[in-house]
Amino acid sequence: MPKKGKLFLLTGPSGSGKTTIAHLLLKYNPTLERVTTYTTRLPRKGEINGIHYHFIDRKTFKEFVKKGAFLEWARVYGNYYGQKENDIELIKKQGKNILLVIDPQGMKTLMEQNKAISFFLDTESDELLFKHLCKRSTDKQTTLQTRLKKAKSDRKLASFATYQIQNIEGYPEKTAKQIEKIIQKELTIPR
Repeated sequence: MPKKGKLFLLTGPSGSGKTTIAHLLLKYNPTLERVTTYTTRLPRKGEINGIHYHFIDRKTFKEFVKKGAFLEWARVYGNYYGQKENDIELIKKQGKNILLVIDPQGMKTLMEQNKAISFFLDTESDELLFKHLCKRSTDKQTTLQTRLKKAKSDRKLASFATYQIQNIEGYPEKTAKQIEKIIQKELTIPR
């Protein structure tokens, strides 16, 4: 039977570059597998159901919650997000390591349960965070302000993360390689 895999979390405020860094980590590390999050939000342009997220309605999401299907779930910006425990356990039993891109609330929950190794990713400044959110151009101005306010509360949860990483503007590869180096070190530590 293969050795059970480890759970790695990548979190940070909206616009901090989590998705970009996650794609690079998956490219650099073939032992990592991303678990697709379930959400009640509508897909953004270019997002594919089952790849970027599992897009489901609120009724289905709440049924999963009642059944205890989620390892962790949270309401963020009026929508629900969660990761199914069975999806995670199946991959871990195969000896693969898991990468979850997760909201800071979810990271805090899992860290309090001592279930993962986490990375809190942040930009160098609020101005860069705002620039990233505007570049995405998927949000209205009022939503952008809400996301910036939430970033302040998200940052208060950074202390729950195993590692805090600054995503240097224009150097996502450098940031991803820094995280990958830490992951390699963590994989040698028995837990």
